[in-house]
Amino acid sequence: MDLSRREVLVLKMRSDFENWLKRQNQYMVLKFQHGLDVLKYSPIEGYQIPAVDLAFKLWKELSLCREENKTLLRKFNISCSTPTTLLEEKYHG
Repeated sequence: MDLSRREVLVLKMRSDFENWLKRQNQYMVLKFQHGLDVLKYSPIEGYQIPAVDLAFKLWKELSLCREENKTLLRKFNISCSTPTTLLEEKYHG
């Protein structure tokens, strides 16, 4: 079964999000509270743990904003590597 472009993008975004979440201190708390189901995902309902589902929704919005900002900066010929890198290090571990 071939995946659509959208499905591939969602899988990539989920993978990036889950890797980021696993590096956060709060992940151990979530894992302790919910066990191995902490990252259980349904294509229809999303992540089964409400806190994880909300975090993923915010992650997607921030990813879209970052891409829009990069596009605008490129449009106006402004370098975006330094500010973006600093913000990602500060807020995304």
